[in-house]
Amino acid sequence: MGEATVDYLQQVGIRCRLVPMERAAFASAYANKKLTSGIFRAASGAFGNTATRLASFIVKGGSNVYGSYPDIDELFPLQADELDPRKRAAILEKMQRLVHEKAINAPIWELAFLNGVGPRVGESSLGKIAGFPYTAPFEDITIKSRSRARNRSLAAAPPTRKPQLVSHKRKGHALPIPWLRLLFLFRKFKRMREGTVNLAAAD
Repeated sequence: MGEATVDYLQQVGIRCRLVPMERAAFASAYANKKLTSGIFRAASGAFGNTATRLASFIVKGGSNVYGSYPDIDELFPLQADELDPRKRAAILEKMQRLVHEKAINAPIWELAFLNGVGPRVGESSLGKIAGFPYTAPFEDITIKSRSRARNRSLAAAPPTRKPQLVSHKRKGHALPIPWLRLLFLFRKFKRMREGTVNLAAAD
């Protein structure tokens, strides 16, 4: 990812070079905030919402914060103390707008997830929250009844092919083709074995 990022920046006229670091050394220096110059990647796969992301990456004192802006920092305790959901959402939206205007972070890639939904799932909750690649909210996930799921799976499944029956004249009954092949192979092997025994006896 580092090489691709450097290439992207150079294509738009930003001169930079990649400085490789051992993984453990980078993690330690990053956590202790010793990387004081240059551009480095920061990401998190932990669960969270707008407030927890801002606390970790934007607001002063966050685990991934290298410098902050006072006008953004002063808004964070206001949203934490606000009890009205609409007013709190407005404060968080204002903080995100300031982050965008100040270009604090630059998006490098967009997550792409492959999700599969089984026939028993009614509402998967995939895509209900824009930009969120997981299933959410969990309260909206539903499961279909077994009968409906079974009917759907049977309708989607390809028709099963019945084994073809052929008449076995010597026995007077029908056998599936695989069994006939096995019977023919067994008789062929038996004739080969008898011929070998006769040949050995002749010697």
